Amino acid sequence: MKRILIIATDTLHRRYILNHLCDQGIKLCGCFFEINSLKPPFSSEPVGYEEVEQSFLTKHFSMLTRHDLDRVPHWFFHSGNDSNAHAKIRELKPDFCIVSGAGRLTMNTIRLFPDGLLNVHLGIAEEYRGLDSNLWAIYNNDFSNIGVTIHYVEEDLDTGPIIEQVRLPLTNAMRIHNLRFYEARLAADIIARSVMAYLKGTLQSRPQAKTGRYYSFIPHQNRAIVARRFDRYCEEL
Repeated sequence: MKRILIIATDTLHRRYILNHLCDQGIKLCGCFFEINSLKPPFSSEPVGYEEVEQSFLTKHFSMLTRHDLDRVPHWFFHSGNDSNAHAKIRELKPDFCIVSGAGRLTMNTIRLFPDGLLNVHLGIAEEYRGLDSNLWAIYNNDFSNIGVTIHYVEEDLDTGPIIEQVRLPLTNAMRIHNLRFYEARLAADIIARSVMAYLKGTLQSRPQAKTGRYYSFIPHQNRAIVARRFDRYCEEL
């Protein structure tokens, strides 16, 4: 039996992904939550939709699955690259890893997983690498490049071979406060398919056709622009 570990950050949408995998009958040997998450070097004050977003996510994720951690052993580490995290990985002996929201993993970490690691990238990696990818696509009025990419982890960020890359269908009912819900639901479906294929020995990938531009955190003032542009675009669909 293949052993699968998750390395993530502890957020509602990542708990949803974890529990969705459990609902699909995928057994996980554990989950590492990183607590030393990367912070933007500028103000990240609220831009007006955070409270309604949190309320929406809590309500709608709860309608789909549970969001506790009772079904998977879990530990908290400053980073998946820490020596104590490495010691736990050696103890668990996982074959494969799913990465979601974790910091950049070093080759010393990557080598601990004989069958590799898959990253859940909330964005179209061949166009937008790095952070806040779908928000940058919206900022650029590039609404056709909002989606999710599942790809193998390499030392360079978001450059690994792609397992599956899917554009998110936008509808008139979508608004910026529920974008994360639809991203996560799409990501959970794709990663579940990918893990099932891995367990059957049929997982396939392709090289990335191009290397997307790398983006960092989207600045506070740009988030407000993103919210207006996305809501206006969806209203007019």
